[in-house]
Amino acid sequence: ELNGKNITASTYSIPNYGSIFLIAEGATVTVQDSAGGSVVTQKYGNTTSSAFYVLGTLNVKGGKYVGSGLYGAISCGGGILNVSDAELYGSYGNVSIIEDGATAVFENTVVNAAEGVDGIWVQNGGHATIKSGTYNATVYTHGKSSTLVIENGIFNKAAGNNDGKGSTDISGGLFAENVSKYVVSGYAVKPEGNMFRVVKAEAKVIDTAKTTGAEITLNNLEKHEKINALEDATYQVVVKTSPKTDADKANEAIKAGADTN
Repeated sequence: ELNGKNITASTYSIPNYGSIFLIAEGATVTVQDSAGGSVVTQKYGNTTSSAFYVLGTLNVKGGKYVGSGLYGAISCGGGILNVSDAELYGSYGNVSIIEDGATAVFENTVVNAAEGVDGIWVQNGGHATIKSGTYNATVYTHGKSSTLVIENGIFNKAAGNNDGKGSTDISGGLFAENVSKYVVSGYAVKPEGNMFRVVKAEAKVIDTAKTTGAEITLNNLEKHEKINALEDATYQVVVKTSPKTDADKANEAIKAGADTN
């Protein structure tokens, strides 16, 4: 329990991972800031370090976490990371790296970074899910078998696949760039001011086409997969009906059957 306290530590000379806190494999730790205002700051980080590095399980609830190493504020290698109601900041390299089969969930998280520093970087088979929050730094997957799922949130920098090999699935959120190529089936992108919002892809079509002996009404058609709402969509509807003589015979037969009951 941080309880409003601040922690500052230099990790430059610490061997191995070089982080302030190393959550060992098999360990489960919860870091909570109930009082609010707590800041954990890593000073003089090196190329392998972060404020927290997770091999086990880390649950972060509240607080601000500042990293100066390549691995940023909180990174996870093969473990489980859950971050909620917290702020992460990185001044060198990345804010958070999720790698080596690790699983991370970010909810109501604010991610900030110095100029030229990436935000959340999912690589080497890492898996990250973003449920909500504000991301003022890039959010990327990198490398085959790395996955990123975005359910909601505000993304003021680029989001998606860094090298075209990772997997990114988006079903909600507001983005600085058009993310149509990452949108899952049943969703679409529509402009909102200078940004792009991912929404349920439902197109309401009300039209009545009259043919000989029949009337066809189209209503609430669903758009095709990954259709781009920024472009015009054309629907082609093919309707086949029986000739009027056949329809009349069928109607007479139905009526005759009804009269005998």
